[in-house]
Amino acid sequence: MADSYAAAASANAIDGTFTNQSLPLAFVGQGVGPEADATLDSLGTASANAYFPYIGPIAPGLPGIFLGALFGLPAPEYPFGASATAGSKPANVSYPGITLHAESGAGSVVGSATVGNDGVSGATSVARVDQTVDGGLSATADVAFNALKFGSNFSLTGFQSHAETVVSAAGKRVTSSSLSIARMTIPGLRITIPPATPGNVPIPVPVPGFGQLPVFQPPPVPFPFGGQTIDAPDIGFVDGTFTITLPFAGGKQAYAVPADAVLDAFRAGGANLSYQPAVQTKTGITGASFNVDYTVPALPPNPYFTGAVPTSFTLGGVTTGVSLDPSTAVDGMPADLPTGGAAAGGLPSSAGTDNVLGAGVDSAGVLPSGVGEVPGVAGSAAAAQTDQSGLPTATLRLAADARDARPIDGLDVYLLLIAVAAVGVFSATIVRLTGVKQL
Repeated sequence: MADSYAAAASANAIDGTFTNQSLPLAFVGQGVGPEADATLDSLGTASANAYFPYIGPIAPGLPGIFLGALFGLPAPEYPFGASATAGSKPANVSYPGITLHAESGAGSVVGSATVGNDGVSGATSVARVDQTVDGGLSATADVAFNALKFGSNFSLTGFQSHAETVVSAAGKRVTSSSLSIARMTIPGLRITIPPATPGNVPIPVPVPGFGQLPVFQPPPVPFPFGGQTIDAPDIGFVDGTFTITLPFAGGKQAYAVPADAVLDAFRAGGANLSYQPAVQTKTGITGASFNVDYTVPALPPNPYFTGAVPTSFTLGGVTTGVSLDPSTAVDGMPADLPTGGAAAGGLPSSAGTDNVLGAGVDSAGVLPSGVGEVPGVAGSAAAAQTDQSGLPTATLRLAADARDARPIDGLDVYLLLIAVAAVGVFSATIVRLTGVKQL
């Protein structure tokens, strides 16, 4: 273990804000959760916390500030939180439907918060920092919830968000993150399956100075359910790509769905959905997340709120950071922001492990609006069409690997054969134009 180190992790399943005309001007409410965070450093700090509801990093300590510092009175602990520090016993807080746990042991600090039924409709946030067997540090943050419904139309099932930062004793840093949704129910979305793979495949020419090679024309291969239209299908999402899974050859095959069609279907139902790619920070990584803007209709007559309630939710907030210099601010605590984050309305850079941009992400951190890939900014070129019924209609492409954010046209093996043929054609053309150099 290095002589100097600091590590932190935080996970917040749902971070929501809301406004209302009944509230004071410029007041924005914040809350939800469940939230968990963990911190460990060489200066003796080893703390873990778990909250639900989570109302920001400051509010749980306000009773102590007012009663203790101002009036000298004993301050009650925030009743919906569990906290543990170095040398303390593990803390457990339970209410009906709420389980909070925090522990700070030798070389391991863990906070976890669960609300609801974890196996059916619950949400769980887990943050932990561990010393690794080789003397390094690992910070991980995970969020999972099984069912989330907003409005009367939309639901998300099987949501999982993960971020991890590992630094060896020698200082080598490795980061990773992932975000997936098993099923998204979106009424109003219509998917049209193409009848077959494309018959024309352009061959890229990576060598400057040579003209475009003839378009490769393989025989089309029929798609399962080719030409059919599916209304209100269940859509999945994996690391920047919307997908739909259909039976094929005795198994299942994932196909990429045009992102614009999915986003348009959300907008038609009154919800704006946007995807925030992962952000590399100086000390680790802030994982990808979804942002949902939705206006809750006016509540029944009550003395607190009148009129509609605009809300904004960030789903799957996970951040981890590890530094071998404890004087350096470590990303991972709830109040911290990603280093170099974007201004409001923009998207920051989306770097992967070792500052390598993720697949399909440009230097500005914006995913192109290609098939299945979520556009980083609004107003991208629409990939969907609208039929006479007014429903967005999208055309599928095959997603060979759901972990790859770049969907492809055609079957895996079929494309492999095309690639081999393309290499052969390209090599033969180069030899014909340049000749063979004698070694």
